[in-house]
Amino acid sequence: MHNKKFYHFLFFLILSFLPFSILGQKNVILDVKIKGLKKTKSSAIQKVIKVDKNQPLDSLALDKDMIRLKRLPAISHAYYQVFHSDKNTYNVFIYLEENLIQYLDNYQPTNSL
Repeated sequence: MHNKKFYHFLFFLILSFLPFSILGQKNVILDVKIKGLKKTKSSAIQKVIKVDKNQPLDSLALDKDMIRLKRLPAISHAYYQVFHSDKNTYNVFIYLEENLIQYLDNYQPTNSL
């Protein structure tokens, strides 16, 4: 009889904590803002990055996006910051530094003498 009460208590304990582990609230991106652009359009950058608003906050995905952005010829440096907004929502700011000499590849001097 004592053993049966213990198993009932254990069963109740497991069921009471199960929803918290399965249905735990996830951190969600509220907004993604891109800062530091001068010549590059933000729509072009948004096509390159994979993170978007209303998605779970994932630092690995953000790191991969930074690597992807740094490989673009127009971008010399990229980093991000995450700020807590409300309850489980976060704002992601992506800061970009553009190459100053990105258009020199297309420049061909002419001899006009």
